[in-house]
Amino acid sequence: MMKKYIYMLMAVCAFSSCTDFLDKSPLSEYTDQDLGNKDENSGPSYTTAEDAEDLLKGCYQEFRSEYFILDRYVLQEVMSGNCYVGGNGASENQIENFTIEATNSIVERDWRYLYGFVSKTNTILKYVPLIEDPALTPTRKNEILAEASFCRAYAYFDLVRYFGDVPLILDVLPSINSGNIDEVYPLIYPYRAPKEDVYEQIYKDLAFALKNARDFDQDKNIITKGTVRTLLAKYYATLEDKDWNKINSLCDEILPSYPMVQNYADLFDDHHKNSSEAILEIYYDGNKSNGTENWGGWIFVGWDWKRYNVPSVSLVKEFGPTDTRKDASFLFADVTNMWGDKYWTDLTKFPFSYKFKDYTNGTSDAILLRAADVKLLKAEAQLEMGNVSDAWGIVNEIRGRAGAELLPDADKNNATAVKNYIIRERRLELALEGCFWFDLLRMGEAINYISNVQDAEGNYIYRGKINDNRLILPIPQGERMLNKNLTQNPGY
Repeated sequence: MMKKYIYMLMAVCAFSSCTDFLDKSPLSEYTDQDLGNKDENSGPSYTTAEDAEDLLKGCYQEFRSEYFILDRYVLQEVMSGNCYVGGNGASENQIENFTIEATNSIVERDWRYLYGFVSKTNTILKYVPLIEDPALTPTRKNEILAEASFCRAYAYFDLVRYFGDVPLILDVLPSINSGNIDEVYPLIYPYRAPKEDVYEQIYKDLAFALKNARDFDQDKNIITKGTVRTLLAKYYATLEDKDWNKINSLCDEILPSYPMVQNYADLFDDHHKNSSEAILEIYYDGNKSNGTENWGGWIFVGWDWKRYNVPSVSLVKEFGPTDTRKDASFLFADVTNMWGDKYWTDLTKFPFSYKFKDYTNGTSDAILLRAADVKLLKAEAQLEMGNVSDAWGIVNEIRGRAGAELLPDADKNNATAVKNYIIRERRLELALEGCFWFDLLRMGEAINYISNVQDAEGNYIYRGKINDNRLILPIPQGERMLNKNLTQNPGY
């Protein structure tokens, strides 16, 4: 039907001033012309080594988008029961209550952010191989392509875990015209690809990146083989058929290059940036004009306007009295007479998310991947491989670094207990870092875990609200109105 309509409109445009319809595409897509290229006959405008580097910088800048600064934390932490919204926004409250609708503004903008990320990577992968500037050496060209491939894999990894089947777009789209409508139509208005195909492409991109990325760099803002291996390990741990031996081997390859810091709090105090433990760290210098200000910190510490991503009673109570991660993760404040709160009745000890400590200047870095995450993944692999005591020991290593009470010796060989310890430790160690929802999903624990989250009075907050249909997000209605080929997920 839409295709017929386009043909009809093209006929009308031939006798009118209607000239811009054919340049329109779904809001999640970009064409050659949208991305700054010349018309199709004159070829791309990217010809120099500097062009290639500029494209890559633009790609890295996507790690500083609203999705990475704000939304991924809200989705991961609120949906996992680690936080609650705290504000009054309708879209945010839907996320908290598992009542998300297809018109949810956060879901819609994150779809667009992630597909915008994909578009930038596609541009690099299409045009950088064509650059013949001698200043762009073959080695450097392959590194750029490797970093772009990693970024595309990262974007699709989040997309497929949030939405399930999603359009798999691997090329920059040409502008549609009367001569190419039959060829271009299915590209501009794609169907959802089976999630298995998306995962296969993620693997292909990561395999290429692993082969061509630089071995290591002291600058943790740069994608290296260690970065790729970390995402690859997470990828294998997410598949239905998990290869725990492969995951364990990847962890062993990663960890020697990224020793954990001795003091947990050093990771987030803004005085130990680019630490040995960081595997992928996004730098911020507080410059609003060039998009390198981390404004997420002051959103989370919303003193005088609203609360946002507030740590839950359930999460805060999970930390023991000697666990240094508690004070490193939360800023406790007296908000008496400032506002009431249905979860926190003692407003003299109200917690804020505090892993972006320099919230006034916006210079706090965001650590997306780090060694402790990999260690806990290795613990999980050891458990699944039958080495229960080794898994127990790794968890104790993580807890020992934080000064937390060690696991009881009696549970050293208890597989069920150690699995529960690993889940809890991932929650505590990586609290407020935007990880736990995906952890619960891949472990098959989301419904059971969320159903048992309690408020301060011991009431079960989410029972009856979460089910299989709520484990993935709806396809945004705005995208479905633009692309009639997009089907909706069940339950929405």
